[in-house]
Amino acid sequence: MTPPAPAPASGRQRRRRSWISRLTLLAVLTVVAVLAAELVVRVLRLTQPFDPPQDTALYLFHESPDGPIRLTPGWEGTIGGAPVRISRDGFRDRPFTSRPNRGTERIAILGDSYTMGEGVPDDATYPKRLEALLGGPPAYEVLNAGVNATNTLHHRATLHDVLRDFAPTTVVLGFNVNDMHFETETRFERMQRKGQAYTVDADGRVNRDTRPAGLVGKLRAGLREHLHLYRYLSSLRSARDAPVRYGPAVIRAAVTSGGADRVDALIREMAATCAAAGVRFLVVLIPDLLDTPADVTAFDAYPFRDEHARLQSSLASAGIPCHDLLDAFGDRDPNDFVVHPANRHYDAAGNAILAETVHAVLRDALSPPRAPEASEAPQATTAPDSRGGR
Repeated sequence: MTPPAPAPASGRQRRRRSWISRLTLLAVLTVVAVLAAELVVRVLRLTQPFDPPQDTALYLFHESPDGPIRLTPGWEGTIGGAPVRISRDGFRDRPFTSRPNRGTERIAILGDSYTMGEGVPDDATYPKRLEALLGGPPAYEVLNAGVNATNTLHHRATLHDVLRDFAPTTVVLGFNVNDMHFETETRFERMQRKGQAYTVDADGRVNRDTRPAGLVGKLRAGLREHLHLYRYLSSLRSARDAPVRYGPAVIRAAVTSGGADRVDALIREMAATCAAAGVRFLVVLIPDLLDTPADVTAFDAYPFRDEHARLQSSLASAGIPCHDLLDAFGDRDPNDFVVHPANRHYDAAGNAILAETVHAVLRDALSPPRAPEASEAPQATTAPDSRGGR
């Protein structure tokens, strides 16, 4: 017996099947397009390497919000894709003894993230490159005392600790114009305002809760960790909303509203403190890439030349050596020296130029180190790193 033929599909069923087929095809094409875009972003390296939240925090070590701020002693992780290791002293460097050996020139360099070297390996930062150019220990030691997201107010406070704890013979302040921008609230007040939870331990360590909150937060954290495309689109949105950290208009407003005068007074105070301790002091002006728009394609068009000249002239009138590092880059493109379009700190090549220029500045300023006498007992130039707080 011949089975009955299936009843023809109704118009509604045919339409439903057609829509299901279209949606399935659309979903497949979407997945293929996302995977293709993900591949392009990865191959072209349009995003920085992912730094896990527990590693990017770089919890700060501080005594007071406006006082000396150091990095967390013994911390290890990655920042801007570069490995970072913090010594027991709270600086991105090896541990140092409390006093240099006789005949050793110890140079401490204060500054912010440019000096700390965000985005480059430890030995590629300009303080460490400078130490290598000088010949290194035992004749020369260079302490990288740079701490990211700090300004001259913090550097003045850190100077007192550095003079007391490490007895440098020379102090260099690596200054850039965004240090003239003084926030109206501390970073800790800003964290509170944004609802970011943190605690301060008895030893001054700041612990921030970086765990994503809620299902949406966890989903975003997962996408950020695993999808380069998601991070790339996020960086485009950030670049649209805030192309540079502050920008020329904000920096110039800070200068004219008293920021320049405040910096001038702080640096003069630092110079006087060093003079009283018998320590050589000088300032180097680092061109500010963070606040230079990406459409500036030559250092000849650097937007803060007037601010550099003003500070240099003011400090010169006070007898404080101040050297502008801007001309060392000639007419080259600032964008050629950034870690990544989304991270406008100096890359290894930029740090090398900074180190070479500071080396030229110091070459004439430093007296030749005295060779240790045969009767002097040799001392270790560094102390063993006992991981953890001081």
